[in-house]
Amino acid sequence: MKFLNKYILKKAITNPWEIAPKPEKTDYKFIIVIPSLREGENILHTLQSISSQNSELQKQLLVIFVINNSENADNETKIENQKSKNLLNKFQGIFEIGIIDAYSKFPLSNKHAGVGLARKIGFDLALPFTNKNTILCALDADTTISPDYLIILDSYFSKQKVNCLVLGIKHQYSENLNEEKAIREYEDFLYSTANKLKKINSPYGFVSMGSAMCFSPECYIKAGGISKKKATEDFYFLQEVVKTSSIKSIPEIIVYPSPRVSNRVYLGTGFRMGQAKKGDKLIKLKYDDESFKYLGEWIKLGEKSYQISIQQVLIEAREIEIRLPIFLTQNKIEKIWRGLNSSSSNNNNFKSQFHRWFDGLKTYRFLKYFSTDHSASVQ
Repeated sequence: MKFLNKYILKKAITNPWEIAPKPEKTDYKFIIVIPSLREGENILHTLQSISSQNSELQKQLLVIFVINNSENADNETKIENQKSKNLLNKFQGIFEIGIIDAYSKFPLSNKHAGVGLARKIGFDLALPFTNKNTILCALDADTTISPDYLIILDSYFSKQKVNCLVLGIKHQYSENLNEEKAIREYEDFLYSTANKLKKINSPYGFVSMGSAMCFSPECYIKAGGISKKKATEDFYFLQEVVKTSSIKSIPEIIVYPSPRVSNRVYLGTGFRMGQAKKGDKLIKLKYDDESFKYLGEWIKLGEKSYQISIQQVLIEAREIEIRLPIFLTQNKIEKIWRGLNSSSSNNNNFKSQFHRWFDGLKTYRFLKYFSTDHSASVQ
């Protein structure tokens, strides 16, 4: 692949970590990368769900576990990580397992330690064992998958040109009734937001979740690889995929993340469950319906504004909602608008450039801004 060598030379993490034992094949049909932090024997549930896959497809599967912790991790974390490694070494299955030791010999630096760096290490080291048709999958060590997971992925990637799939999710059942209610509210928030974005033709109408995305090696490379961020690495990666390739979300529910409380990162399922446990109402996360209406109208205006002056754009934006010019100005539209037009040769090119600027982060800023009462600040 023409992109592969350039990425490995310029952006990939190639040392000091390595996959052990070294994978037996030169390339695989499927490679699943799983960061694992302090899972201990809980990792067995994920292993068992992978073992339930089609046996012929398992023969073409490499599963890479990135067992990781920071340099200043406590002894309990290191002990649990060693338990995971011991279990993986003893596990016997049809598929191959590779382990990346990022916890004892080469722990992650305190500055960058987190799921983003762990995922990046796993995928970057996996690239030499891919071909152009390899399906790269992100999973978590506390997540299980449907027995049809590999079959469904194979079907989508083999029948059409697919760059990236966002898979259907349903969190595992929690025996704690309050947690169970909270996780379903959170799921509803994720899917209702994604569906409303899709309805207004936003390219960000999908659920961003690290354990529910699969992509081709070329797609991964074009997006610049996984971000090293301690949290939201999935969101930022998928945002880059939108800008450089394309994303298809599928309706099949084949990934089952854990609903457990976690304080490892400041966003995500574990964080939201922690909020719910403290009494926060997750329903408050929802954005106002009016914000989606304004967003849809703004997207239509922005997409058709090739070679339209910024002054005229702001006048028309004010007709959508009086606060919209304020929001756009705060997001520096006046500084980039001329550049968007000068770098575009036609309407379609401009539309693509527009969405590179008005990306996923700005989309969610927009929804939050117009779901908040700013009336006191509007003259």
